[in-house]
Amino acid sequence: MMKTLKTWHPNADRQTAFGCEITWKGLRFVHERAEYVIPWTTVFRVFRKACEMAGDKGLVRAGARMDNPPPESLGEWVAQEQIPIRSGTLTPRHLSFLGPALGELGLVEREIRGNAIYWRLSCD
Repeated sequence: MMKTLKTWHPNADRQTAFGCEITWKGLRFVHERAEYVIPWTTVFRVFRKACEMAGDKGLVRAGARMDNPPPESLGEWVAQEQIPIRSGTLTPRHLSFLGPALGELGLVEREIRGNAIYWRLSCD
């Protein structure tokens, strides 16, 4: 069943609504006339890397900017990895949708520091 979520932008007026559905293939997203699935293997790969980057603090900067994600952010790692998904390549912008979806699953919480979004992770 498709659920409507919102991106985690620090400014509530700039949060974007999108659809998210759990499927056997992965997380299906619908927004801005686009539809794609991020496969479970990719979801788990990103989550594992986020946990690794978060370390003992349990906190990692999302870095979901499409261009020039911040250094040492999850977005920088995603941009460097060139992870293929059916619609092309996973980009830092996809983290804007993946974060709230993982939040809905109880794996990630949003933390705002200034204008930056951080993921607080449950990696145990």
